Amino acid sequence: MSDHILSERDLRQVLAVRFAVDGSSLTIDQPLFSSGTLDSFHLLDLIAHLESATGIRISPGEVSLDNLDSMARILAFVDRKQHASPNP
Repeated sequence: MSDHILSERDLRQVLAVRFAVDGSSLTIDQPLFSSGTLDSFHLLDLIAHLESATGIRISPGEVSLDNLDSMARILAFVDRKQHASPNP
């Protein structure tokens, strides 16, 4: 499991390299999926990347616009997951 903290800079780079999104032009709160900037295929790749890069596991119930529709939401979600107490 990785202890890598996902930074805004890291996320912008992922969006640029993996999804050809100009991360420098995005605001932190700009919708990614509900705006059509990214689609469901991108979502699967993003989830795989987040799990691999940060060591978190994302359950199907956690895949939502509330958690993943903007850089701010993604960063907050990953932070919550990394700081959550492990289940007994």
